Amino acid sequence: MRLCAKQSEKMKRVNGGTQVLIPQPISKTMVDAQASGGRPQTLQPRAQLWMNMSWGWNLAKDDAYVYALIKETYEMVDKLTKSRGLYDPYIFLNDAAPGQKVMRSYGKESFERMKGISRKYDPKQMFQKQVPGGFKLD
Repeated sequence: MRLCAKQSEKMKRVNGGTQVLIPQPISKTMVDAQASGGRPQTLQPRAQLWMNMSWGWNLAKDDAYVYALIKETYEMVDKLTKSRGLYDPYIFLNDAAPGQKVMRSYGKESFERMKGISRKYDPKQMFQKQVPGGFKLD
């Protein structure tokens, strides 16, 4: 929380800048349910607390500053959780920030399986190379 409060202070320099920390409790029942559905995500088999950081600002001229701050914040969170033995590489797609490697966070086996499916059904990799936006299998 202190880490996010520190980063939130930096958002005061930005017109309309806000940063909100949103806890998302995930029960073991929810984790178990996703495991049986054939989804590519690889979640640890335990209850979890995901933390979503929601950022807002008004002016496009602040984009580069805010995106750099977001990247810096996630790097700080990763370092802190690793130092405390709490790090989990999984990134929830709906809460991911630009530049995060969402598909890789699903685990090597799932990532390679998704790449294989992509190559099978999209051999020219049009979706991966020509469709803008989203998180790709890079």
